Amino acid sequence: MTDYIRIKNTLPNSPKVIQLARELHCGRFAALGLMVHWLAWLDMHTEDGKTELSSDEVNAYVFYDQNCDGLSALVSIGWAELVDGKVRAVDFDKYCTPTAKSRISACERQRKHRNKKRS
Repeated sequence: MTDYIRIKNTLPNSPKVIQLARELHCGRFAALGLMVHWLAWLDMHTEDGKTELSSDEVNAYVFYDQNCDGLSALVSIGWAELVDGKVRAVDFDKYCTPTAKSRISACERQRKHRNKKRS
């Protein structure tokens, strides 16, 4: 399976990205980069979007800075949540699971097939 995450072209202008930038006191594109990095990190290190790391460890390993509370910002805007003391991505299965990836690949194959038929 190809290693990729699904990013819609509407994400850069998403109100949640703008809200994340506001929460972290950074630019919109920096916030977008953090969001993409968050999803990529989860995809590489978890099976289901739920990590065994503490909030401080997530901030240190994902956001590279314990003074930056990126996790709290993600929780406040609804992109992450704390479940039983563990960090979990909201809607992880829409973006990073093998099923989602195969569904995306199938859609892409079908799109290419339709384009060939039109040509």
